Amino acid sequence: MSTRRPAGTRGPGAAPGGGDAQGRPGARHPAATAGGDAPAALDPGAVPRVGSRCAWQVVAGEAVLLDVDRRRIVGLNPVGSFVFGLVDGTHTVRDLAGAVAAHFGISEDRALADVSGFVGMLRARGLLEDGRP
Repeated sequence: MSTRRPAGTRGPGAAPGGGDAQGRPGARHPAATAGGDAPAALDPGAVPRVGSRCAWQVVAGEAVLLDVDRRRIVGLNPVGSFVFGLVDGTHTVRDLAGAVAAHFGISEDRALADVSGFVGMLRARGLLEDGRP
């Protein structure tokens, strides 16, 4: 659901926007663990929010995240952008997965596994934090 790439470029063989050819989550994406950040799946009850060191903007329908501290850019495909747009510190990982399952027509189990790993990866990179008070 994410990739790090220079603006306007795509990796070799990448489907438009990342993910698989239909834009579904869960497709193996080589940049998903770039930089040694292994995705760490989160508890379905975790409540993520955008981290304080993350600045972001939507460009051509895809979210682009900036890790202000590390000066790294992470471009999100349409599915990742959809998930990131729902991250507000009130929705659980399970809520996010339910929205992905409904919007993209995939099973809730697959959506939960994919969203949990995706959110865990962004959290490991410091772009998301725990949203609970």
